[in-house]
Amino acid sequence: MGHQGMERDESRSGSQFAGGLRRAARVVTISKAYSLELKKIIDKKLWLKLNSGKHVQGILQEFDPFMNLVIDERVEMTTSGQQNNIRMGVIGGNHITMLEALE
Repeated sequence: MGHQGMERDESRSGSQFAGGLRRAARVVTISKAYSLELKKIIDKKLWLKLNSGKHVQGILQEFDPFMNLVIDERVEMTTSGQQNNIRMGVIGGNHITMLEALE
């Protein structure tokens, strides 16, 4: 069985996994068109579905080219139905599977 998604790292030894392997990083940024669409919903309420199964509602405050979102008045709904009020927080773009503007 191989190490799928892994590559040998001979330049840095501090952040290696067992066997001298590390995860291959893949950087993905959002296109200019998506960036313009997100700018339209700054300061508006949105709904997010995360790859963990959680759903999040809140007000979009800021975003970056990697689609990391700063959400205010954030409420997380877990898969068990529990609600967590978190106030302001950052959600990593690699965790978002779906986004919908509610306003």
